[in-house]
Amino acid sequence: MTVKLDTDAIRTIAAFVKVTGIQPRDCMSTEDCIYFLVDPDKMTLAIGKSGSTVSRLRKIFHKNVKLFGYHDNALDMIKGMIPGTLEIKLENGYAMVSVPLADKSRVIGRRGSNIKAIKAILKRHFNVEDVKLRA
Repeated sequence: MTVKLDTDAIRTIAAFVKVTGIQPRDCMSTEDCIYFLVDPDKMTLAIGKSGSTVSRLRKIFHKNVKLFGYHDNALDMIKGMIPGTLEIKLENGYAMVSVPLADKSRVIGRRGSNIKAIKAILKRHFNVEDVKLRA
């Protein structure tokens, strides 16, 4: 699926490449966080030793920075974005994800920011219309 990037996303990606030397697959920005999709085998390079690269990116963007590994199928992508996933069901463009009760609030995030970003990324890349969490 082809993803169209706006000018701000292209600038953000260019800054990410300049700092990390890695070309991300996609980036998405929210009010308080920037999400990057990176090839899983390059994730350690993107994070940097003890998270140093991510810290530099936070200072540059003045926002929190989160990295997700990009996978070619929705199941692996969901597993990568939601650690501790117990079960995933994909049907007719909807995903039902079971997570431990203790992890549910972390997956949702403050004011639903994490789950909104996860939904947007899955819709953008895999036409998954909605993600429902179950504990």
